[in-house]
Amino acid sequence: MRAVGGITWRTAAIYCNWLHNDKRNDRAAFLSGAYDVNTFGYTPGGQLFTDQLTRSPGAKYWIPSDSEWVKASHYDPNRLNQDGTTGGWWRYSNSSDILPTYGPPGVNVLLGTQTGPDPNGPLAQANSNWDDFRFPGYNPFTTPLGAYAVTTPWGLLDAAGGTSEWTERAFFSLGEPLPRDRGSDGSAWFQITNGSPDDAQTFGTSGFPDLPSFLTGLRIAAAVPSPGASSLVIGCVVYGLRRRRS
Repeated sequence: MRAVGGITWRTAAIYCNWLHNDKRNDRAAFLSGAYDVNTFGYTPGGQLFTDQLTRSPGAKYWIPSDSEWVKASHYDPNRLNQDGTTGGWWRYSNSSDILPTYGPPGVNVLLGTQTGPDPNGPLAQANSNWDDFRFPGYNPFTTPLGAYAVTTPWGLLDAAGGTSEWTERAFFSLGEPLPRDRGSDGSAWFQITNGSPDDAQTFGTSGFPDLPSFLTGLRIAAAVPSPGASSLVIGCVVYGLRRRRS
């Protein structure tokens, strides 16, 4: 229900293995299932990595692909279009084309004072000046899941703010056979550069798969046995980042 610091992409993958193996406590439960830990490695010099790029066939839980993450956060099957059809994309993950207001829950962001629930905002916990000086007593790491009522069209909590979340996306440099970075999407509590990290048209962040930090987290995808839906992204907010990509 609260953020966890210092997670890497590889730790997130191992956590998915553990879930896939029904949370068993033996060592084998952490080593395979969604991702084969034996593939985790580097080329000489450590610039490129050899990790399994996508989940194993039959995985019950996994780190979502970039497409899965974006669809879960921005696509609305019930959105009404001008031509009378339904189904479309929202620019931001609060089911809106208007940038959400950021700040601690129940706080007047402009005055920095507590006001109680405010239907006009804030809607997400990203805020570049969030600290004990501006908002005494508030800490993004102790804000519980669901402190903001807004959800994605699929009912997912905290898709904006909190953390930028790991995906399976891998970045290859021109001419190189193996990737250099893993991708993440969405904004972290620390980032609100004109809302661009939350924009469906803008990619979030990236980092080396063994890089721990506190800005990048995880939203787990799982197979669900319902007709017409092969996967559903569900939330587990944890933390890891490197540089921003445009």
